[in-house]
Amino acid sequence: MNINIFLIRFLQFTTFALFLFAFLVYAFTFVLLPLAVLFQVTRLLHGIGLPVVIALLGAGGAVAYVGKTLWGMSTLCHLVWDIGMQIVTFGKAQLQRYEQVLAEYQSVVGA
Repeated sequence: MNINIFLIRFLQFTTFALFLFAFLVYAFTFVLLPLAVLFQVTRLLHGIGLPVVIALLGAGGAVAYVGKTLWGMSTLCHLVWDIGMQIVTFGKAQLQRYEQVLAEYQSVVGA
């Protein structure tokens, strides 16, 4: 009887961890992607002969310009935010389904 409750809670935690991982990957993609572009453009500019500091300044300016341009597209920013919030609400709904399964199991066992 207690093993069933443990299994329900374990699967609920596993689902929580899965959706947490999915959200963190989604959120940190927008942080790590500009850093990766900055790194690669710096390497490219340094590879063609510019000093590292000048290459970093040039790459930083390029990434900042692209970021400012994307920030100006308010529909794109809202779309990205809405997709992230949909991931969160879908994960929350799935976790609430486990609570319903647990309540149903406890009512069957208790009866």
